[in-house]
Amino acid sequence: MKVLLTIGVLSLALVSLGYAEPNVPGLKPCPRGVYVVLPNDDPNLSSRACWSDPNIKGVMLRAKWSSVEPAPGVFDWSYFDAGIALCRTYNKLAQLQINCGLLAPTWVYTNGATIWYPTSGGQMPCPWCAVMQSSISELITAFGVRYDSNPTVASVTMWAGGKNIECFFAQTQDEIDALEAAGGPSVWATASENIIGSFATAFPTTQLYLACGNACSDGNATMTEVARWARAAYKRRIGLQSNALSANYPSFDPVGYTEFPHTTIHADKVRWIGYQMLGVIGGQRMGDETLAECLQNALNCNADWVQVYPGDPATDPGESSIIAFNTAVEG
Repeated sequence: MKVLLTIGVLSLALVSLGYAEPNVPGLKPCPRGVYVVLPNDDPNLSSRACWSDPNIKGVMLRAKWSSVEPAPGVFDWSYFDAGIALCRTYNKLAQLQINCGLLAPTWVYTNGATIWYPTSGGQMPCPWCAVMQSSISELITAFGVRYDSNPTVASVTMWAGGKNIECFFAQTQDEIDALEAAGGPSVWATASENIIGSFATAFPTTQLYLACGNACSDGNATMTEVARWARAAYKRRIGLQSNALSANYPSFDPVGYTEFPHTTIHADKVRWIGYQMLGVIGGQRMGDETLAECLQNALNCNADWVQVYPGDPATDPGESSIIAFNTAVEG
């Protein structure tokens, strides 16, 4: 169990950046500390307060697939390039993700991708469709060529078959029935593993994270299977991520078994874990929870880093909780 530590003096340059020592030879040091997660293709990228905040280790830069690849094989990396340039200017690190699923470009359907059962949030390509598998593999390959060797890029969160970045997929009864008709959860699992394999090939030196979600209606068995496979297949190069951190979620059991969200994997057994806040502090989803309470729960549940929203640091007087979290995970 991790416990909150008092503020200490950090002596190593890599530690001050929020890096930890590599856990696999040839792998860039993995991120640690508090990051700020920015909106998709953030129009206010350059004016964010996080750039001048010495206690923020870096940013999560998110872009829509439709923005990154507006036409087949035509890539626009300008948003990521601008964010990484700001990271270098302000001595920060970058975490990257391309949001696919419901944010896929329309051309993928024109090229023949099968539309997955229409969801309440819109439509997405069927993850196991051959056109989708080919298109997403080409995107991931180009993504890795562009950024794997960049030392400012600390990690990448993989899209692995969900409606959004997390692996939520067949949730309604209609969706569950449609998945069964297509062959069942194993079809989704195989598609997800193929996509993860593409990321592992494209990013041989960058830490990858699998954002777990309720993929299928089988008691998290499929998500657990995919997460275990990914971690075993790639020798701990793949960590786990949850985007629903609050003061009480994940549910920490100080004397028992704390499961990583949407799996049956013991959180204490996972080497690299990251959390994104469920919502902004003070917002409807968070109620009266404080950032300090959320960061403490993250530590209890084996976090190495936490992504907070741009306005969250201002709710932490003196940023004492942020500083303490950074010290705890870097110590």
